[in-house]
Amino acid sequence: MADGNPYAPPQAVIAAAPPRTPGVWTAYVVYCIGMALLYLALVGVGVAFSFVMPEEEMAAGEAVIISTLLVGLGLLFAVPYAAAPFLPRRPGTWILGLVLIGIGLTSCLTLPVAIPLLLYWIKPENQLFFGRTAIIK
Repeated sequence: MADGNPYAPPQAVIAAAPPRTPGVWTAYVVYCIGMALLYLALVGVGVAFSFVMPEEEMAAGEAVIISTLLVGLGLLFAVPYAAAPFLPRRPGTWILGLVLIGIGLTSCLTLPVAIPLLLYWIKPENQLFFGRTAIIK
């Protein structure tokens, strides 16, 4: 409100020097590794399913479809989780992290980890770490 306008939005603060690594970063890396391993296990289940004889009621084509879906979805989700900790600190990487945490909100298994991680992920200190503009009120 330096210009005297009471309706002006708050000023954005951009860090001049790279900020300290926030504590949520370590939790995020552990989360990504765990999720990548979980989805790689899904790939393993799909591969193992292709070598197991299908049940009597199941047609051979159904077994192939299920195996392909398990391997495909496992790889589709394992790759971004495995790559996320190694991406450069940019605003787009922060958004990818937000999406990956959001995927964890869809499972009862990962929900207890994803909720606190999300709460710390959206803090301004973490956004500044990724070069995003944080609004200070």
